Amino acid sequence: MELSWDDITVDISEVNPKRLTEAWSWLLPNTLEPILVSSVGDMFLKDKTDEVYWLNTGMGKLTKVAASENEFIVKMNDPKIADDWFMFDLISELKTTGMQLMEGYLYSYILPPIIGGQYITDNFELTDAASHFEYCGKIHEQVKDLPDGAIVEFEFDV
Repeated sequence: MELSWDDITVDISEVNPKRLTEAWSWLLPNTLEPILVSSVGDMFLKDKTDEVYWLNTGMGKLTKVAASENEFIVKMNDPKIADDWFMFDLISELKTTGMQLMEGYLYSYILPPIIGGQYITDNFELTDAASHFEYCGKIHEQVKDLPDGAIVEFEFDV
């Protein structure tokens, strides 16, 4: 299935950037500003020196991916790197199930990978972008100091 830019990214122009980053303040320097959100719920941010970082919300990791926004754009055109960042096969599968993105929404984890969720279609639902980043940020903040393999229990409001 061929994917368009609208299939792999979410327009965040109408979302207050603070709503996207607030729950991640324990990890993100306050100098980072969102520049791009993937439709599978990761965020790319840049700092005042133009360096670009990838916030992987599944694993709760912040990684520098480019020394400049121009280098970031070049890397996005590398199919292997872009697939790692945007998960083309997963997005194609999600679209095949009938889950279509709406404005301001993305594919969000039902159970984040850091606590046992998998990168499979049954573990994703449509969620507004701000809620996704708040949910994932709070979970990661709670588990960040736990050792690998720790038993985690969560109560979810339904």
